[in-house]
Amino acid sequence: MIELSITEDFHSNQDWRNHKPVWDKEKCVQCGICYLFCPDGAVRLNDEGYYEADLKYCKGCGLCSRQCPTGSIAMEDEVAKWPWQVR
Repeated sequence: MIELSITEDFHSNQDWRNHKPVWDKEKCVQCGICYLFCPDGAVRLNDEGYYEADLKYCKGCGLCSRQCPTGSIAMEDEVAKWPWQVR
């Protein structure tokens, strides 16, 4: 019997995500609350010391945006990839 890890078949959440978080670095105070509240661990610290989403793992739930005390995270629409995703 061959067991497959659940992550072996995973490619990216980008295929079905409708929104993505975008940080405004001028408003961001680098508090890390977005990092703490991300249920998927998709928020990471970049080389500049700011947080950003790893869009491969981000599901677009918006928790980071709703918890941000400075309002520096906006949820932007993803570009539709399939005809049935067009709104």
